[in-house]
Amino acid sequence: MSFLVKKIDNLMVINELIHQLEPFSDLSYFQSWGWYEAGTNLFDGNWFFLVATTGHNVVGIAPFFINHIKRRGIISSKALYLNESGNRHDDMFAEYNGFIAKRGLEVEVADAFLEYLMSSDISFDEIIINRILSDNPLLISKVIKDKKLKLCITEDWISRYVDLKKLKDSNQDYITTLSKNSRAQLRRSLRKYEELGKVTLYCADNVDKALQYFSNLGELHQKYWIAKGVAGIFAKKNWVNFHQSIITKRFEFSEVQLLKIKVGDDVIGYIYSLVHNRHVYMIQTGFNYLPDKAFRPGYVCHYLAIEYNKDQGADIYNFLVGDGQYKKSLSNDFDILYSVALQKNKLKFKIENSILSFKRRIAGYLSPLG
Repeated sequence: MSFLVKKIDNLMVINELIHQLEPFSDLSYFQSWGWYEAGTNLFDGNWFFLVATTGHNVVGIAPFFINHIKRRGIISSKALYLNESGNRHDDMFAEYNGFIAKRGLEVEVADAFLEYLMSSDISFDEIIINRILSDNPLLISKVIKDKKLKLCITEDWISRYVDLKKLKDSNQDYITTLSKNSRAQLRRSLRKYEELGKVTLYCADNVDKALQYFSNLGELHQKYWIAKGVAGIFAKKNWVNFHQSIITKRFEFSEVQLLKIKVGDDVIGYIYSLVHNRHVYMIQTGFNYLPDKAFRPGYVCHYLAIEYNKDQGADIYNFLVGDGQYKKSLSNDFDILYSVALQKNKLKFKIENSILSFKRRIAGYLSPLG
């Protein structure tokens, strides 16, 4: 099947096309209009969308940012970033990334987009695609081999989640699926909080309250990380602006979830998530830590959020990238995500690879001596 691929930079048109394609695709929130709108409006950079159509039907969409980067501070590269600006100060990291494609045509759409990029007058050295599923069809695109692109897996990530649908289908109580140690720690912490008062979960029911919860979350988040000598994500203005934009524009579409968990009149913590197709993506948290380590605000808040979303009909509660102990303890499944670079056959990349290979050999020689 052949597709017509066009380059488009009109956001109104893209908005319409994404909503046309969405019911027939398996896109994540990070491929949704809400995510794209916030990114293209807030972040500097030269961006464009590719759209694949057959007849009058759209079958694929892909947003790219053009950025000049220094690989390892040495190699200059003109990179096309899929769904990310590539600017570190933006802190816009898409997870479950990839081309949006009509269900069943994922491989063909990947082939069409890569073929267009390699045959067009768009100047670039490499295509960088971060945090895609390890079985993403674009990884097996025949164009990679035909056009002699080098596929480099630059990083791999674990994204842990709770499969709520599996719990509901098997009529299981979530807490009983945890390990013996995790159950004991969670139950002990719940008892400790309940000794202080009634533990209650609140979900922001309007955009003003959601923004207030987000601000309060940020204060707790910063307090924790600054005490550890780390700036904290809320010190990054672009990240804050990006998510405030999503909350402001997408709350009315039920894509934003801000939870507050209290014991009596005191706050235990806040959880900020994005919601799409019964999939809850946990973005950020802020917890109120007490001196007594038996109080585990993260465990308690996530447990209540998981139970809340299960009751609301969600299928997945996703902790996203990161392999902290609480994610291991509270999840019941995981995905592997890859960050990849598709590099053109250029001398500078060969030099870079030779340098890296030489460094690895030297490290190998020196290791036995240590």
